[in-house]
Amino acid sequence: MSHDDAKSYPACCHFAGKRFMTPVEVRYHLQMRLSNKQMRWLAALPGTYGIRRLQLEDAGTRLLVEYDASRYRLPEVTNILHAGGLPVVEPEA
Repeated sequence: MSHDDAKSYPACCHFAGKRFMTPVEVRYHLQMRLSNKQMRWLAALPGTYGIRRLQLEDAGTRLLVEYDASRYRLPEVTNILHAGGLPVVEPEA
């Protein structure tokens, strides 16, 4: 199956016994700089909860999050970040 074939299926799907993921990137604005405790929590997050990658941008004022949309929707990702005490506001459009 080609990469283009995988794109035509819904976010969570199985094809020929293989599960495909839909990576999504979203950027959040941070209300304040992260504390050391928050940074440690953030560092442990990739690979957990379907969060694939995190990156601080713009001198620590924004957070890029790449997640598996076949596992989570955007509100769930936002809730995960809030549960970790991260001062994120709704993602940028």
